[in-house]
Amino acid sequence: MKESNAALKRPEESYEPAFDYDINIKCHLEDYLVYSLPFDYDNASDERLVGLYVNNNDEEAFNRIVNRYGDMIMGFAMKLIRNTYDAEEIKQEVFLILATKLHTFKENSKFSTWLYKLILNTCYKFLNESKKRTNKEIHLDIPECIETPLSSPSNWAKIPDEVILYKERMRAIKNAVNELTHSNKTIFDLKDVKGFSNAEVGELMGLSISAVKSRVLRNRLSIKQKVASYF
Repeated sequence: MKESNAALKRPEESYEPAFDYDINIKCHLEDYLVYSLPFDYDNASDERLVGLYVNNNDEEAFNRIVNRYGDMIMGFAMKLIRNTYDAEEIKQEVFLILATKLHTFKENSKFSTWLYKLILNTCYKFLNESKKRTNKEIHLDIPECIETPLSSPSNWAKIPDEVILYKERMRAIKNAVNELTHSNKTIFDLKDVKGFSNAEVGELMGLSISAVKSRVLRNRLSIKQKVASYF
């Protein structure tokens, strides 16, 4: 028995065009289904959480970022500032910056690397502002005695030779450090003054561990050569 033409028609062609749309466009409902399963914030990547906060204003995503990195920010600030009260102030400042500037994060680097640099810049800004307020050198932990001018030559006889030599040495070291490039000075500060590991310095500066080791060695050799006559 020959089948009718109607039976051979596709389902959408078996109906009269009762709606104003092009029945030749094949829409598959399953392509548009939205599954409202609970989102797994705990296992979401940092970059995913950032995207949720920036694009959807998802407060829970922001809270998860804060919880993930709160202790790290505090520990990092303590290494640089060495004062619990000031470190806590810096942590809150970083959170405020994150809340308002997360949209500036670009995924051409890891979020953690971007955050490390943000914390570092926030800490140095705090140190520089503190330096201006107190008019003292805080950026590098070199003894304050090198900030004190040497007595005039007429009074040197009253000062022990060891004290004069010590001041001259510290002044020479400070001058040698200040002659380093900005990035190398930062590496010197983080590694040789603040005690950060090579891996931590690399994360902050966007360098490999081998590159950090090389920079640290060059810094030390450069400083040693410039102060050799004082030792």
